[in-house]
Amino acid sequence: MKGEAYCGEAASFPIRTIDKGSVTTEFVAAVLVNKYCDHLPVYRQVRRMFKNMKLDIAESSVCRWRDVAGDQLDDFVKLMKSEIKQSYCVNTDGSGRPLHPG
Repeated sequence: MKGEAYCGEAASFPIRTIDKGSVTTEFVAAVLVNKYCDHLPVYRQVRRMFKNMKLDIAESSVCRWRDVAGDQLDDFVKLMKSEIKQSYCVNTDGSGRPLHPG
């Protein structure tokens, strides 16, 4: 089948989020999840997780990867904002707080 051939091709090469980088998209995603979902600062990730895994990765490299990933998501965020602004109703709650456009 056509879809199976495509999946086989895609699976043979790891997707690289960082051009000419040695890290995979999964690795960058794990860093972002740890930073923004688990509230684990980059310096702690480098100190705890990477040192325990015997990885010698500079904190500045991890920060650069975070920034590159953020830049790559910029168009997606703009699209989401425009879709939300065109919606009839955005999820609301009963907090009574005023909404500020922007």
